[in-house]
Parts: sequence; structure tokens; C-alpha cells
Amino acid sequence: MLAVLSATASAADSAPVRVAPNIHVLPGKVAAPGPDNLGRIANVVVITGPTGVIVVGTGTSDADGERLLAAISRLSKQPVVLAINTYAGPEHVLGNGAFARRGIPIMAHRATDDYMRVNCELCQRNLQAIIGDAAMRGTHPGRPRRLIDGPVSIEVGGRRLDILYYGATQQPGSIAVFDIASGVLFAGALASFDVVPDAHDADLGNWIEALQQLRRLPAKLVVPARGPLGTPARLDEVKDYLAKLALETQRACAAGLSLARTTATVDLPAYRGWATYARTHPRNVHFQYLRLEARELAGQGAVDQ
Repeated sequence: MLAVLSATASAADSAPVRVAPNIHVLPGKVAAPGPDNLGRIANVVVITGPTGVIVVGTGTSDADGERLLAAISRLSKQPVVLAINTYAGPEHVLGNGAFARRGIPIMAHRATDDYMRVNCELCQRNLQAIIGDAAMRGTHPGRPRRLIDGPVSIEVGGRRLDILYYGATQQPGSIAVFDIASGVLFAGALASFDVVPDAHDADLGNWIEALQQLRRLPAKLVVPARGPLGTPARLDEVKDYLAKLALETQRACAAGLSLARTTATVDLPAYRGWATYARTHPRNVHFQYLRLEARELAGQGAVDQ
């Protein structure tokens, strides 16, 4: 039976948890990044194949990348043959340097690499201000070198993985990974369970459509970027949040409310219990309003729904 991780799992001292044959997850803390969790808020996936190990996510710093590699060495004697960046969040990519030093190829969508080139240094500085200089010592944004431009199936480490891409969704370049043999879907930032998803760079319409596509997969278990593992049905919760975010922000904009008023008043009570609601939801409203305003100025009229 597939294991389900607790939403309260500690990140600073999390151990790999087996969720399917030859698949382990190092759970992230279900909270905002802080000194107590060293910014380790994302789930990291370790897939062991007959001839090599694939890692989804590299951690939040150089030291965190080294910690992950040490944990992987205790799980398997096989070499790490690929790391995958499914999105460009600092909690997911700032450990790249530890992998790159060992010659481990890092895969991402080309748009994710572009996003990292523009944003990663600032993201690193912001995280360093939160968790401290010592935790980030030696961290340099390592860029992925194995770039893809669309969905692709790959054979690596003796396993077949489907890399899923649906256009600009949560971010430009966000991808998911489906392990056909186990039926485990690694949704990347396309899904966060019990955590408000970060939508400040999102195309909500494409994202909602992507979640509908993911629901059609023969998946048995979903590993989100953040939060506990869940069934594919939990993808509907993310979709519903995004749809309501789009609808209520559009209504406020259409009613002539200012950006500040909209950000302050668009509340979705059903999701207040999700982690980081007070911090992330107003930010999502803020950037969705700006997106709607930009479309209106461009004369497009229609908005994400």
C-alpha cells in the first residue's frame, strides 16, 4: 500500500519516506520559510531505477543539496543520474550547485531556465534575509543544462518518466513528472495540498486546464510541490481555489475597486485553513488584478477563468 505523509512532517530533520516501490519523498515543512525550517518547505522526490537515481527537486541551498545527496547515498548504491527542476522556486532549485559539482545533469523546461536567469539571484537574497547567512553559505544559483521545450518521455536510470508540460501555468515552464510503473504523479508546483499555491506569475486559465488534464492520468498518488501527498481527487481542490481566485478578483475589478481595495477585500473563507493563506492569498489577488488590468489596457477583454 502507498504511504501518505503527514502534513505536520518536519523539514529540518525529515527522513526519506517510502511511498511506493523504489520511490521515497523527503517531506517539506508545511509553513512559510523561516529559520526554524531553513526554508525546506518543498517535497523532494527520490526515484531509484535499476541503473541510477532520479531526484525531483534539489533543495533550498548548497548545504541542503549536500544533505539530500547524503540521504540518497544511504537509500541506494546507484549513482544519481538526473535531477529535475519542475519549477523555479528557491526551495526547489537553490541546491542545484551541489548536484552540478558532481556532474549530475539537471533538467528543466527552457522557460524555467530563463526564469531562473532573471529571478534566482533576487530570490536567493530574499531567502537569505529570512533564514540567515549561515544557512545560505556557498549557495550559487546553478542553472539546468538539459533543457526541454515541451512534453517528452525519457528513459533514465532504467525507468521511464513522462515529463508533462501544458504551457505557462503556475509559472512559465512549470512541468510535472509521471512515473508510469508506479502510478505516482509528481505534480511540481502545479499542485500544493493544504497550502495556498503561489499564483503571482500564473496564467490561471492554463493552470486550471492543466489540472483537468492531470486528473485524466491513471495516477494512484500525487506528490505536490508542497503539503501532504494525496489522491488525484485533491487536484480538484487546487483547481477550485484558482477558479474562485480568478472569479472574485475579476468581479472586484469589474466593480471598479482599486488594487489596494481588491487585495484587502477578496477573501475566500473556505481556504483560510490552508497554510500561508494570510501571506500568499492577498499576494495572489494583487498580481491577478494587475494581470486583468494589463489585459484590459491591451484591449483583450476576456480574462482567466
